[in-house]
Amino acid sequence: RTPIEDKAYKASPPVPPHAGPHPQQHYRQASSDEADQAWKAAEQQASIEEIRASLREFREAVRELSESRSRRYF
Repeated sequence: RTPIEDKAYKASPPVPPHAGPHPQQHYRQASSDEADQAWKAAEQQASIEEIRASLREFREAVRELSESRSRRYF
């Protein structure tokens, strides 16, 4: 190496092995996290809709039972 190359080599800090990937990969990770959060939110919304539908069915069954019993006694 030339003295200039030696000087440049010493001036640049070594990259530690744990330094990790370039920032672009961090952005990919962020969008992956956002996609994961969106997927979880959609899954929760589907669960909520399923519970609401089940509750509507239950209310309808209770109403029908109540009506059939009220007709029986009068």
